[in-house]
Amino acid sequence: MYFYSETGKDYKKSVNVEVLRTLENEVARYKFNEYLRSETLELYGNLLHEVGYPKEFGYDNKRHKEAYVYLHERVWQFLQAGGELDLFTIPSGAAEWIEAYQDHDIEQHRSHINGD
Repeated sequence: MYFYSETGKDYKKSVNVEVLRTLENEVARYKFNEYLRSETLELYGNLLHEVGYPKEFGYDNKRHKEAYVYLHERVWQFLQAGGELDLFTIPSGAAEWIEAYQDHDIEQHRSHINGD
């Protein structure tokens, strides 16, 4: 994904930060990390921390790609050495979740306006 030859064409585009924030606000209450067990998150954090990466990245941190590539390789090595990761099933239903919460927000707003 992040590796291409010198003759390869780079198709990346800049991210519209405003659109990204709008999308993030839609799923602000969605707990996507609950699909990673705490042991898995701890392992990932430890692997990143052992070589000096921060525990959290902000949008201004340009090391995301570097950290992703590093973590991908280290997790692969961990698994090849016999390590195991206990993962939940692949997350699904985000669109339905967003719709349900939007409906919930609308109903709360109506209740507030109507004095219920």
